[in-house]
Amino acid sequence: MLTFKKKSDNFSVNLKSKAVRVVIIGKNGFIGSAVIRALNRIDIPTINIGRSEVDLTSKGSSKYFASKIKPNDIVFFAAGDVPVKNVDQFNANLIGLDNFIKGTSSLKLSQLIYLSSDAVYRDSIEPLNEYSIRGPENLHGLMHFTREIMLQNSVHRDHLAILRPTLVYGPNDPHNSYGPCSFVRLAKEGNNVVLFGEGEEKRDFIFISDVADIVAKVILNQFTGELNIATGKVHTFFEIAKIISQMGGSKSKIMFTSRVGAMPHNGYRPFLIDKLESFYPNLLSTSIYNGIKEMFEKEI
Repeated sequence: MLTFKKKSDNFSVNLKSKAVRVVIIGKNGFIGSAVIRALNRIDIPTINIGRSEVDLTSKGSSKYFASKIKPNDIVFFAAGDVPVKNVDQFNANLIGLDNFIKGTSSLKLSQLIYLSSDAVYRDSIEPLNEYSIRGPENLHGLMHFTREIMLQNSVHRDHLAILRPTLVYGPNDPHNSYGPCSFVRLAKEGNNVVLFGEGEEKRDFIFISDVADIVAKVILNQFTGELNIATGKVHTFFEIAKIISQMGGSKSKIMFTSRVGAMPHNGYRPFLIDKLESFYPNLLSTSIYNGIKEMFEKEI
């Protein structure tokens, strides 16, 4: 259940009375769709835009946004072709954001929230925070880093919130990446969970509904600035696989395979979440056990 500080009361009333519109760009994405559900649960209607409405890379997309976005709108921009694995994807993502900026350049938005990624940060042996050095080491991180700079130099910079979630997991994640999502699906099918090396990397995993609630909180409080979205706790992939294997029953076992290449992020990616906790007091993040349990119950 969302709560919000006293200073946000008047603004939340404006939202509920439709004095301010919330526009979601990326309505079908894993996080975009979860944010829509979180806002609708607290009676905040949304205007939802996805690929069926507009191709961000098309020449006409700037005119589309100019016609659909209005002054004082709140926009949550969570659209993109991700994860970025090649230069064509990289360029397409930059073109898409540039078209949005051009289409809304004459508008004063109430707030623009950009969904970035923790991939913008340089690897570090120290826990990361919002002041850590941005120095991405892959195309995916470089894309988000470049988009952040584009927005920070746009007409929307004074009303900009940049959110950087770490590894997000939850039921029906379309990416099926290495970790909780693919592990759960393998276990539910009675297949073995295969780990690289000994699964010793330590990462921060955050549940999708927690991410959506934090985004809703950002909207209700009109937060601007940079904010990491993480739990402040790390778990090894072996630890996660063990929980999943136990839930999956005896048919699902943990297996190991040799690594090819170095461990991502040197095997360690912790976060300090002081800023998140000060902004969102009494944050109760879903435990890794309960998050995995919900995946087993709700995964299609």
